[in-house]
Amino acid sequence: MCDWNHPSLKGSYLMACTIFSTVFQESSIGNTYYADLPEEDASYFQTVASNTVLDSLELWNITPTYISFSDFSQTSVNSNFKIFPNPASELINIELKNFANFQQIIITDITGKILLYQNDLESNTTIDISNFKADIYLVKLQNDNKTYIKKIIVK
Repeated sequence: MCDWNHPSLKGSYLMACTIFSTVFQESSIGNTYYADLPEEDASYFQTVASNTVLDSLELWNITPTYISFSDFSQTSVNSNFKIFPNPASELINIELKNFANFQQIIITDITGKILLYQNDLESNTTIDISNFKADIYLVKLQNDNKTYIKKIIVK
């Protein structure tokens, strides 16, 4: 099966593993989705992709960001802040439980481009997102030693 960008299912699978390792900076080795490939082939492509990307981050001009699948979870164990409504189209409200610990809010698109940077935090902050196009965005709250991330959907 061809996706018009890769000559075969194997090429598409290898590319998917490479993109996974590039975006999440994690190994794709051990992924249980094989895309109808034999397990041995899938494991081989996972290893090739992971080793190619993760052994050469500087060569590929990849800056570590330490984002993982758990950062995108709607049911994150992170209860330090709440965002609502989500999805939203005009305004989002950010409710900080212990706001004195947070120094800044950063909203980025999925590629990491910073769209909003705000230092003046209050326990309840409202942010205008009416100029954001419909997409998925990451809201990052930072304190001295941690970054908390939640996703928002702008419709």
